[in-house]
Amino acid sequence: MKKYKEIISEVNHELTKYEEIAKKRDINKGYEEYINIPLLVNKTNIYKEYSLYQDLLNEEIYETIEDTYSLSINEKKFKFIKNKKNKYINNLNIFLIDQNNEFDKEEEKEVIKKIKLHYAIKIKEVNKKIFIVNISSLICLIIGLIIMGLYALFNLYLKYAFSEMISIFGWVFIWEACDLFCFTNLFNKKDKLKYIRLFNASYNFKDLYEIGDIKDKYLKY
Repeated sequence: MKKYKEIISEVNHELTKYEEIAKKRDINKGYEEYINIPLLVNKTNIYKEYSLYQDLLNEEIYETIEDTYSLSINEKKFKFIKNKKNKYINNLNIFLIDQNNEFDKEEEKEVIKKIKLHYAIKIKEVNKKIFIVNISSLICLIIGLIIMGLYALFNLYLKYAFSEMISIFGWVFIWEACDLFCFTNLFNKKDKLKYIRLFNASYNFKDLYEIGDIKDKYLKY
């Protein structure tokens, strides 16, 4: 038990170190109230390799956003704030760092639209999953109740072994209904919340030369 507590303590220490490093990064200047996710992009890596009309973005972009989200997100820090248009948005800020200064304003808007569309589709998909799980849960519950009703009806007339088999079948269906509704959908709803936050995040393009602590590493002089 002591070793377990030591490991948990070490895990929390590493996460705290990560948060402290993230706060000190140049990307956070002027955006301290945001949870910031930076991505280094260029025209070579942003689109899918075989996307003929460059209408599909590289899946690794979404993976990077979501992996960094998992590391960065802290429920206590998450809040809604007003943007420049006086509209409420969440304080999740995603920076797309234009490595080679290749994107014009129109293309920047298109890229942001594609990312938001991706998360709109994800929200629709997870809503469908939740609906299917709810229906499956209801069907299992009805079947379980019917079986338990049969058990109560025939319990006096069947041998003990057969009546107990019916009872077990009934409880299995009722438990499956509970498992689907309470636990499976718990993860689906967690995913839905993540996708809603990422859809509603603030997306901004920035030039690499603006990011002081990494520009020397990537800029070609």
